[in-house]
Amino acid sequence: MEELEELIVINPMDTNKDLVESFVIATCRNSFGIYAQRTLIRLIEASQTYLEGRQIGDCVKYQIDKDLFGGRRIKMPISAILAEGDKSNYAEAKRQLKQLVTLPLEYEDNKTWYVCSLLSLVAFDKVNGDAIIKVEPEVWQAMLDFSKGWRRFELDKAIKLKSTYSIRLYQLLSGQDKPISYSLENLKKMLGVEKKYTRPIDFINRVIIPAKEELDKTAPYTFDYKLILERKSNKGRAGISGITFFPLYQPKNRDKALAEREDLHRIDKKYPGLAVIPLAIENYLVHSLEFTRKGLENNKETILQGNTHIEDFPAFLRKLAGPSRQAKNRQGYVLNAIKSELKTKGIQV
Repeated sequence: MEELEELIVINPMDTNKDLVESFVIATCRNSFGIYAQRTLIRLIEASQTYLEGRQIGDCVKYQIDKDLFGGRRIKMPISAILAEGDKSNYAEAKRQLKQLVTLPLEYEDNKTWYVCSLLSLVAFDKVNGDAIIKVEPEVWQAMLDFSKGWRRFELDKAIKLKSTYSIRLYQLLSGQDKPISYSLENLKKMLGVEKKYTRPIDFINRVIIPAKEELDKTAPYTFDYKLILERKSNKGRAGISGITFFPLYQPKNRDKALAEREDLHRIDKKYPGLAVIPLAIENYLVHSLEFTRKGLENNKETILQGNTHIEDFPAFLRKLAGPSRQAKNRQGYVLNAIKSELKTKGIQV
């Protein structure tokens, strides 16, 4: 039997929530089907819940085992990756989950390139209706690597989308307020269709427009877009070389309870008794610098003072990501660095 270092049981399916996804995972190249995409969303949910340290002993939905090498074995109901009205399509779910073992997940930026299988094992417990999934340490760490940025999206909306392209574009654009441009080549690679739709107009008509139509109807974020045109010579018509997306927020499709919680993070700091840590800062502290929820609450004043008085506080925190990894108490290292910087400005906390 595999030796385990720790066991945590959680119930992450009880309510809707905002998930924070590593930019590495959000922008990776994959050609997964809809069930595989939903499984990836559930793994993001499990990793976030695990990181937050939530533990619920009753009505257990997920079980996460950590082995001695840092890998994770996750048990979840098979129904977690099936859509409503599709609760018995196990054959198709099995076919697509094979993709998570056999098809590569690829990531590349200006400094890094790597490719790996997302999962090393997928199994179905036919008696209890559970899926057992094993995630290698490197993939688990990639899910929790927020050093290159992150995307935040609503779980319930993402899991119910019917198109893989809708899911990917929703994850990329959710929470964004500035235009985002991609070359056609890179966008097709990211969506796993680089060998399809040789004519750019076919890619627009069969991928971009249907995804937009679905997001328009159901998602908190959709988009407008503008084609980037480029002439290869002085003669002839300009060809499509890329797409600029303009994210659009749709409040009518936003979960009201989640919207109210988000609003709490936007309270003006002139009301010090009601001040809260900005959501982006909170996410970075928790997901990249390993702060606990209790640590955030106990050190709220220090964090708020840092955000108010340290120029470009997010950049200041990002510079601490590397050095703090070597510290015995990473949270304490970060807090001391904030206090030291505040002290140079004549502020004691």
